[in-house]
Amino acid sequence: AAHFRSKNNDDPGRRLAEAQVSRQLAQATAAAKPDALVVLGGDLNDTPGSPPIEALVADGGLLRVAGELPVDEQATYVFNGRGEAIDHLLEASTPARYLGGSARVDRIPRSTSGSDHWPLSADFVLPAP
Repeated sequence: AAHFRSKNNDDPGRRLAEAQVSRQLAQATAAAKPDALVVLGGDLNDTPGSPPIEALVADGGLLRVAGELPVDEQATYVFNGRGEAIDHLLEASTPARYLGGSARVDRIPRSTSGSDHWPLSADFVLPAP
């Protein structure tokens, strides 16, 4: 689970460093435990295409599972009336265990969810024992 630096009193360099280290940790864990499901998820406070998110996915790094959704369905947070995809699930497992087509943002009423973010979820499969 991760929660990168907020954009309140912004420090984009810190979010980039958090992303770089998170990628290294996730990939090292996946390499050390090839049978494990390794997923980095949380409020990363940046949108697809930003330097921190690019640092996570560049060169075939981590798989951002919501990337297969249409852009207007990826938003997990509303800021100034505009939806933004700032919550992410990224898989480091090799081979990938993400079940394609299962990523979804559940737009439940915020008054009942306990959060100001919509939940992002996805399904993953484990190999048979």
